[in-house]
Amino acid sequence: MSLPLASGRVPAEPPHADRHTDVNASSSLYEPQPDSRLLSLPAEIRLHIWEYMTLSPVTEDSLHWTGAFFTCRQMQLELKKESQPQHLATHIACGKAVNEKYPEVVKIDSKLFMIDATPSTIGLIRRVTLHVYIEHVRLGSFAVKFHEILVYLYKFFLDSLTINFVGESEDFSRTYLPYGGGIKGLRDSLFYDYVTRGQINCKSVTFSLDQLANVEGGRSKKVPLRISHGTQDISWTMVIMQDDEENQTERQYASPSRFRPESLSEPAPGGSANRPAAFQSPINEAASDTHLLGILW
Repeated sequence: MSLPLASGRVPAEPPHADRHTDVNASSSLYEPQPDSRLLSLPAEIRLHIWEYMTLSPVTEDSLHWTGAFFTCRQMQLELKKESQPQHLATHIACGKAVNEKYPEVVKIDSKLFMIDATPSTIGLIRRVTLHVYIEHVRLGSFAVKFHEILVYLYKFFLDSLTINFVGESEDFSRTYLPYGGGIKGLRDSLFYDYVTRGQINCKSVTFSLDQLANVEGGRSKKVPLRISHGTQDISWTMVIMQDDEENQTERQYASPSRFRPESLSEPAPGGSANRPAAFQSPINEAASDTHLLGILW
């Protein structure tokens, strides 16, 4: 998944005739539905329809077609044949997943970064992990490369994006990356600045220190907090994970509105914007948002 393609070009998709053959060959995996007008159409017509129903997280349109994807097994199999999630995952991992809004590509230095965009068992790409190998980090161009990749990944409409810092603890001290008591040294420029500019389309973003978090007791304590961006009406939860020595090993930021203003999020049945119970925090509600952000950042 992390190996680059042989060239900068995205390989062409198989011709429709091949996919038509695959669809017919898969018919034994589901029960025919002769009463469905859509599924009774000839396979080549259905495949032409599926072309307009993308499941790629590169575009927001992917959020509108998951209902069709889960409607029945036949539609799911045919949509997977059309969207080719494994093919797309390779493009994402190589920095070549683009669309008309983001036509640029990003160069992935395999010594520093590895993107894992493995599709789920049902063929959707909704979770991506970026591994950052600290042992190869050198001051200078690293910050620029890192931010280029963050811009690239933040634009995806994912359920979860994880940035996992991998390396020995002393390696963090000679870079601008977080360390010194854990991930509490996380810089604004890696997350908060992107929220302010409206550049994050993921539902949750997690920053994790592999050496501290993925060991016994690495996530023994959990502190949920509610954060608000007072000037832009944006709220999200921040869950801080601590180890037995109270070092911050991981931070997860989550927003059902994908870090957009609450007024733009989908209203709940009662008419108000969705606010999950996790937004309730032990923070003193009298404390101002500015003061709270000053403490946390």
